[in-house]
Amino acid sequence: MYGLPQAGILVNKLLRERLAKRGYFELPHTLGLWTHVHRPVWFTLVVDDFGVKFVGKEHAHHLLCTEGALRYRDQLRGGLYCGINLEWDYENRHVDISMPGYL
Repeated sequence: MYGLPQAGILVNKLLRERLAKRGYFELPHTLGLWTHVHRPVWFTLVVDDFGVKFVGKEHAHHLLCTEGALRYRDQLRGGLYCGINLEWDYENRHVDISMPGYL
C-alpha cells in the first residue's frame, strides 16, 4: 500500500521468501548482493533495480522466472541501472557509463 511506513520492509520480506524458494540468498557480509546456491548468478537489488551478472542465459532465465522478478524479463541488455546509462562492449570486455544531464 503506497505511503504505508512499513511497506518497504513487507515487500523485502516477501521478495526474500520468494527468492529463497528458488535457491537465492543474500550474502551475509555484503548486504544487497544476492546469489544462488548452485547457479552462476549474482545480482544486486536497489529499490526496484536489478543488476544481474550471469553465465548462460538459462541461469538468467531461472532468476527472471522467479515470482517477483518477472517484470524484468525483457531487460537483459542492461542499458540502465540506478539512473546510470551502460553501454556494453562484450567483445572488448568494456563498458562505458554515463549520466546525461550531470557533470
